[in-house]
Amino acid sequence: MKSSVLASIALDVVRVQMGLAPQKALQTTVHLNTHCNLRCSYCFIAANPNYPTGYKEAGLPLEKMKTVLKNLSPATHNVIFTGGETFLYKGFADLLEYARTELSFNSLSAISNGMFLESKPEILRGLDHVAVSYDLMRHAQYPDILDRVLSTIIRLRKDAIIKEDQIYFNCTINGHETLSHWSDFFDLAANHGFKIFVQPVRDGFGNLESWDAFNRVVRDIRKRYGLGMFVNCKTYLGEYDHQLTKQVCHPRARMYVDVWGNLVYPCERFAENNLGSLTEPDFPIASKWAEAEAREKFPSSKCEKCAYNCIFGNSIPYRRPVQTLVTAIAARL
Repeated sequence: MKSSVLASIALDVVRVQMGLAPQKALQTTVHLNTHCNLRCSYCFIAANPNYPTGYKEAGLPLEKMKTVLKNLSPATHNVIFTGGETFLYKGFADLLEYARTELSFNSLSAISNGMFLESKPEILRGLDHVAVSYDLMRHAQYPDILDRVLSTIIRLRKDAIIKEDQIYFNCTINGHETLSHWSDFFDLAANHGFKIFVQPVRDGFGNLESWDAFNRVVRDIRKRYGLGMFVNCKTYLGEYDHQLTKQVCHPRARMYVDVWGNLVYPCERFAENNLGSLTEPDFPIASKWAEAEAREKFPSSKCEKCAYNCIFGNSIPYRRPVQTLVTAIAARL
């Protein structure tokens, strides 16, 4: 069964690379909560108008969240939970167990500040991957906390409680930072075999005025540490841009569910485009999505300066997919 699942994913990746819609989304981001025990200065929850209640949302009750995942299961290969702090969601371990045993997702991942990896092992065991947020801006606010998180991760990895490649680091780089600022952390990550996922600081709407500073840092990291350290789509590392003439957007490749359980079209940038609540039994995702596509196609002029995560997307080439496929074929000739 696993081989058939992997074959289905591979076919959908090829469809995306060829500029076609996949049969199932390669990944769906589920916004589990906004509640968090930290208040990082650059956090998108504080800056984004899509989250008017700020850090108050504890998330849907467990049974409603199970309905959300049940509705998603025929429509997506992978789920990544984001917050808030995902490990603070009440019933998260039970939700993961339900998703693992009753539904057909290929993988389950979460974004976390890493503070509860040891105290909530039942959640850690239920996740294929955990993206731990580590940023110099966050370290400036919470140096002792982040140092403890790093030492705990290293110890748990040494004791085989954390599996190889189960943890990687989300690194948000601001426009004033250079490789010299990051070298201590990247040296540590490289020495312990950890991978990183790099992204720039964006405004509350997900925009980035200029890629120049971010691109310079990424090129320097790539030159010193090589491609193997990155979780990002490796084809475009160091050469990101938001020009629509160079972008092929695949809304179906990466779906988004907001913290209230609503399916959003085409992505979290347009959270006001609510297609309905996935808490309703037998929610018709396919027909709702098709109706939305008939009304408005993406990318559009609304996507100018977008710097949302689909650009960086976990090694899945959402952008310029035809060029990606040609490059991949040429590399094998």
